[in-house]
Amino acid sequence: MEVINNIKTKLNEMTPLQKKLGHFIVDHIDNVAFMSISELAQLNGVSDATVFKFTKLIGYEGYMDFTKDVQKKPPQQTPNISRNQTHRQDVLPRKDNGKRDQKTGIFLSKPFRRGYRQMRG
Repeated sequence: MEVINNIKTKLNEMTPLQKKLGHFIVDHIDNVAFMSISELAQLNGVSDATVFKFTKLIGYEGYMDFTKDVQKKPPQQTPNISRNQTHRQDVLPRKDNGKRDQKTGIFLSKPFRRGYRQMRG
């Protein structure tokens, strides 16, 4: 995925907070695709401005441009989904133990839920 390659290429030029943000994005790319800039910033303990500057550093015009690119997945990385499968939980491996957030209905993988719940309160 181009986003991940952009992040890895620019890692040496990043501040410590930007590196932390970059590692988070690489580890949680599917969840980041549909987050607001404020949600991503809050989960990582950085400001919205840090997230914006990060997206500029890795070659995007801004956060919206970045999320649009993250939402694009090459065919080889997209899971095979039949027309009858409408929820992400239908295509995840069972060992992931993913669940939907009670407040928002967003599907979250087990490792991601802790940080998301802390952010939401």
